[in-house]
Amino acid sequence: AAVTVWLGWLERIFPSTNQTLGRLCSKILFNQVCASPWLNGGFFGVATARNHDLTSSAGREQWLAAWGRKIQTDLPSTVCYSFAVWGPAHFVNFLFIPPHVRVLYTNGIFFAWTVFLSSVGYRPVAPQDDGKSFSGKDQQLGPVGVASVSVRGAQEAVGGAP
Repeated sequence: AAVTVWLGWLERIFPSTNQTLGRLCSKILFNQVCASPWLNGGFFGVATARNHDLTSSAGREQWLAAWGRKIQTDLPSTVCYSFAVWGPAHFVNFLFIPPHVRVLYTNGIFFAWTVFLSSVGYRPVAPQDDGKSFSGKDQQLGPVGVASVSVRGAQEAVGGAP
């Protein structure tokens, strides 16, 4: 139901009638900027909650800390991947798919996206790092084999200012 409401709302704000490339790109950008960080970050919250006892205060604090680390380490790259998947998918969706079939099309793409997001979301969160060390051999690989690097760690590795 939420996808139906969201896509209906987008259709009212950015109607498909007399679609221009600029309006289409604005619609896709608006959708991604508004939806991607919240939906993917929320998914990470659920994914990290499964490892914590949320009935105790200490468990909730540990969960919130783990969720924060998950968002810090994985959300930026996940949002970029989201743009890479959902940008073209919605280009087709908003340009060629009739509004009454868009939810079905979106759900097909969403299924594949959820498989990917699960692989990222359920990957263990690394312990808290001080952000000062950078060692390629100790880095965990990201969702497509790219090491996640803190900006400060990367700057120090190449001799830049912290």
